Amino acid sequence: MELDVLLRTLILLKQKDWAFFYKASSTNNTNVAEAAHALANQEEKHLKLLTAIIRGRKVNQKTLKIMETKNKFGVPYSRRDNGEVKKISKAITHKEEKKIILKEHELQICVQEVAARKALAEAEAIELINLEKKKSLELL
Repeated sequence: MELDVLLRTLILLKQKDWAFFYKASSTNNTNVAEAAHALANQEEKHLKLLTAIIRGRKVNQKTLKIMETKNKFGVPYSRRDNGEVKKISKAITHKEEKKIILKEHELQICVQEVAARKALAEAEAIELINLEKKKSLELL
């Protein structure tokens, strides 16, 4: 009720841009003023004025970059983005991780095969030495 009176007063005082700012709503039914307040208090509360201005400027620059990216490339930004682009990028990452795991597994198998061949070669060498010893003992 008080907000409506304040908005009417602003309109009468030809402050239409402020009235529009507080009446405008974002895409998820949150008015712009509430969204701006949430963004301003995203990092810390009870800041000094200069610190708050600097942080607010950084938030505005970040928001501007997000908007420019969305307008230029059509890629929406959200921290909870589960859109098609995010799903595809997760699938690609998962596929690459699977490839790496398979390569590591193949490498482990190769190492085990080499160890088995080495053990077999050592066993054959020992057998040859034993055969030579038997032959030398029989000849004596």
